[in-house]
Amino acid sequence: GYLIRKYSMTDIACLLQFRTVLETQGLEISKNLITEADLDELQEFCDFCNRLSPTEASRQYVALNRKFHVMLISFAHNPYMTSTLANVMDQLKVALAADQSIGNPQLSDHIEIVKALRQKDYEKAKGFLTYINDKVYGHISLQSMNPEDLAR
Repeated sequence: GYLIRKYSMTDIACLLQFRTVLETQGLEISKNLITEADLDELQEFCDFCNRLSPTEASRQYVALNRKFHVMLISFAHNPYMTSTLANVMDQLKVALAADQSIGNPQLSDHIEIVKALRQKDYEKAKGFLTYINDKVYGHISLQSMNPEDLAR
């Protein structure tokens, strides 16, 4: 049999915070490593996602979103960061599977990250990463947790 772990809201908030740290630091590391070919690959993936029907994009959102973010962090050329982010995304998939309060995720938001990277504006790209995470998961944050819950 399988044991399915139940995630607390504190667990989820910690995972989301860790994900943001990983992704923004990954962008910081990749700023001197990312190539036009990398950006073209990311753009092609965004274009593919934008061609999907709204129903299909919604159905595949978790897998496509994971792929985009793992591709993005892979440009830092640190396999430990890449595998750790993939693991965090997989944990969040399980933890948030039944959460009906998640914001309106849009794969099209990713194109703003690609545009900022093409302009070599890494602060703007990091800002979009944070904005997207806040837009979708903003109701779950360590700041909104009860301090007694955090101590457990």
